[in-house]
Amino acid sequence: MRKKKLSEIMNHIDVDYIEEVALYKREAKIHCRFRRLKWVGMAVCLAIAVLVGALLIPRIWDGKNEKEHERLITLADMKRPYKEVQIYTDDLGIIWPYEYVHLAGRCGFMNFQGRTYVKSRGLPDQSMIGNVIGTAESEVYEGNVFDFHAIGTQNFDVYKVKGISKENFIVVKIEDKFCLYQNTEYNFPNTFGDLIKVYNLTDNLEFNRFNVCEKYTEKGYFSLEDDYYIWKILSKCKKVTLTDDAKWDHGKRNYLSFTVTMEELGVYKNVFYVTEDGYIWTNMFEFGMLFEIGEDAANKIILYATEHGVEIDEEPYLYSLAGTITEYGNDYILVNDSVLCENPEDGITFKLSIGEIMVRRYIEYLKMEVGDFVMVEYQYGIDTNAENEVKGVVDLHLAYLREDGM
Repeated sequence: MRKKKLSEIMNHIDVDYIEEVALYKREAKIHCRFRRLKWVGMAVCLAIAVLVGALLIPRIWDGKNEKEHERLITLADMKRPYKEVQIYTDDLGIIWPYEYVHLAGRCGFMNFQGRTYVKSRGLPDQSMIGNVIGTAESEVYEGNVFDFHAIGTQNFDVYKVKGISKENFIVVKIEDKFCLYQNTEYNFPNTFGDLIKVYNLTDNLEFNRFNVCEKYTEKGYFSLEDDYYIWKILSKCKKVTLTDDAKWDHGKRNYLSFTVTMEELGVYKNVFYVTEDGYIWTNMFEFGMLFEIGEDAANKIILYATEHGVEIDEEPYLYSLAGTITEYGNDYILVNDSVLCENPEDGITFKLSIGEIMVRRYIEYLKMEVGDFVMVEYQYGIDTNAENEVKGVVDLHLAYLREDGM
């Protein structure tokens, strides 16, 4: 439900922009784009975690449910009625021997056509993988993260990333896994248009979540269903050149901070600022880039968000869920959350792929079994159309819970 207009928070927008944005409501019905929903997240490490309502870090608490002892907890894209409990896990900080790490995790760098590429967090899907364009060489390591050494080199097939120059990203097939690698020498774009073209941002970047900031103070969190108008404005700014940001400080300005997440390119919860005085600044590829698009363009974007943004809860870096292991398969594990519900019949089952080495290593190394209570940390949400499949599992931990402080 919409709680408050953004214009009540950022009230410095020139009224001359209002008519154009109002006209967009009709135009959008014709030009609205349809793209896959993406979820954001970033790994967070804690020695011992405690939570109320079954979320370890950080939780979203939506207040009392109709039942006195339940809380509605948001698990990315669904809400669950849970008892008031505390969940603990103390198996963090494991030093993983490389025998539990996929070969891809032992090849941090690739040498390809005279360039060095570093392994990215990106998760390329089949639609973005092009043809084979050559062979890369990598050193392979063994040992553990604190005591490792190279045991030799190995060659791997390299694939083009569709729509993106090989000077920036390549895809490498390592055994059964496709991995994204990024050039270690970042090539700064000359213009904003170059940035859009090089990374195919019109297809890869969605402006769907943002927060409102007055200098260093955050005033609220909002979502957008359609970003076509924003891209319409930005498309007119392609000739704007890159500006030195050494002395530029967003904390002295009022601005919108859009969340930048591009799962396939390994970009998680970076930012894209649009300031009232006419700048955009982003660190989407870890390096800061500043462009002066002018107050006219910037305030049209801000006003559009003002009129169309819907207030939401603050979004955590990493989602969590907990439950009991009920079943194993060759490539999956089922976790049921009935134990967290006042009425066990309200429990549902979540599906985790154990084809991912990160999940499988926990199961093998910690000897998890059916009946164990576990906590799952994940990034991208839950696919309710695919047996509640948990997307982007980061960690899986043995855990235990207490009710009423016991």
